[in-house]
Amino acid sequence: MAEPIVEVGFEPLLVYSPATKSFIFGKLEDAVEQFEEILDEESQLWVAGVSLPIPEKIISAILETKEHKVRYLRASDNGLKRIEQAITKKRWKKVDKRWIEAANTSVENLENFWNQLEIPEDDFIRICQAVYVDWEDIIIQSGHFITLRTKIKDEEILKAALRDLGITVKTDADARGSNGQRVRCDVVAVLEGKYDIGFSQNSDGSYDLIADLWGVAKKHNQTELINSIYQKYAVNKTLAEVKQRGVIKKMKSPRCTSDQISKYGYFQGKQNYKCRNCGTQFTDF
Repeated sequence: MAEPIVEVGFEPLLVYSPATKSFIFGKLEDAVEQFEEILDEESQLWVAGVSLPIPEKIISAILETKEHKVRYLRASDNGLKRIEQAITKKRWKKVDKRWIEAANTSVENLENFWNQLEIPEDDFIRICQAVYVDWEDIIIQSGHFITLRTKIKDEEILKAALRDLGITVKTDADARGSNGQRVRCDVVAVLEGKYDIGFSQNSDGSYDLIADLWGVAKKHNQTELINSIYQKYAVNKTLAEVKQRGVIKKMKSPRCTSDQISKYGYFQGKQNYKCRNCGTQFTDF
């Protein structure tokens, strides 16, 4: 019964259903993890033009998680030269009180900015905007691989997800970055252009995503691409788990082996079934 849903583009429902079930049975941490895989940047889920309801408790938990995911940027040599020209026109000093107030930042952040140390992305952007300079022209963009933690743990499902998206897959290969730089990864999504996305396994079994995202962005919408990988992985993972539990296969009574089975409420948080032939009740295993 799952195949028609996949064919018409309703894949998120395959994750939405178990995520909602986890929430109903009080497994908030599991529910948050599942919902994160399918919600968009605004914590919404649209299927066939319809916005599906998401529990407020889930949205609050996801937003709280996002608040802790701070990205850091630092300025390039050429970028600082452009900034210096901009503040000269405004007759500001390198650590000017007026600049700090206009950028709504701190003395420490502005000093670190000039010392080419990493500072929070929001502060970096406001510092540049305060002197009317495009922040993307100031940051160090080339040869910079970024590592992102993911919840991916199954390599085979990851590779299948990439192939489903039409992406060529290599194993134990190099992910390409700027200026000929490469990073050895367990799985590599070979992209159109000169840049790739790699995945490397950690000691706990999870995979980190490794890529020169600035390079990837030259040919792709990096946010949409990465989210599509996460979503396809989540859908394939859910399908694999459902098949493993035997839900897709025809159930049979453990007593008489009849396949005349009906759902019969829940027992201890699990779906309960009843055989219409012998009356035996049993639950998901």
